[in-house]
Amino acid sequence: MLVPSFELEDVALLDADGRTALQLPRVVVALSPRSLLRMGFEQLYIERPALDIRRAADGKLFIAGLPFTPGGASDGGAADWLFSQGEVVVRGGTVHWSDALHPAPPLALDAVDIVLRNRGWRHSLRLDATPPPDWGERFTLMGQLREPLLSVHAGAWERWSGQLYAMFPRVDVAQLRQHADLGDITLARGSFGTISLHPALSYQSSQYFEVINEPILQQKGYALLDAHLDYESADGHVTASAWVKNAAQQFYFTSRVDLLAGFGFIYNHIGNPRTYGITLGYKI
Repeated sequence: MLVPSFELEDVALLDADGRTALQLPRVVVALSPRSLLRMGFEQLYIERPALDIRRAADGKLFIAGLPFTPGGASDGGAADWLFSQGEVVVRGGTVHWSDALHPAPPLALDAVDIVLRNRGWRHSLRLDATPPPDWGERFTLMGQLREPLLSVHAGAWERWSGQLYAMFPRVDVAQLRQHADLGDITLARGSFGTISLHPALSYQSSQYFEVINEPILQQKGYALLDAHLDYESADGHVTASAWVKNAAQQFYFTSRVDLLAGFGFIYNHIGNPRTYGITLGYKI
């Protein structure tokens, strides 16, 4: 079947201040009779988009220069449209996040690749992105989701069910804390100084260590709990931290290789066991 398509180049969307909030160097749209009936596209391909997301000092969120209110009527309509398209593909994108509520430098995600496929009430999504080197390594998010039967709003994602998968080979939580409140707890504060607790919980979903998905090489999902208890004197000179990593002594593999055919064994790389210690510091 012949599928007509057309291409746009160098599309830019400006925000209210005249800044480029969304840059689209190349957009390819494919049409079909089915997509025309629903006023959409069979495939939407976007190459090297540059998207700006920012939060203002008053807490308002802006995406591509447009105000965004989760659950708002206009946003619901946009979500309905997006999740009604046959396929949406993004290749080589960048996302810039700036937050006036946190005194941290803007965050940029590079090489952002997204594939979204919508078929009836089913949605499959994959996102790959590369954070700055000091944040961690390239990560992957995947989902196989389904709307309720006879749903009339494709974008009502809060009612979906299904499975989500996340793969973060390495993430620096200290960098993440600059942009988000991850649950630090102040236990005591006074003339003696401040005592605070900083928990961090990470989760790795079930994964296979080879592309053919051999069950013998599967790692089931697991959670890792890290924490540190900190003290800082009132004048800021003396600091102390008692820390623990993998507090629950979770046993897990970070890699597995099937060498049974040639050597008669499976090579396993085991994750670090529980470790703990104390760090003392003095600032002149």
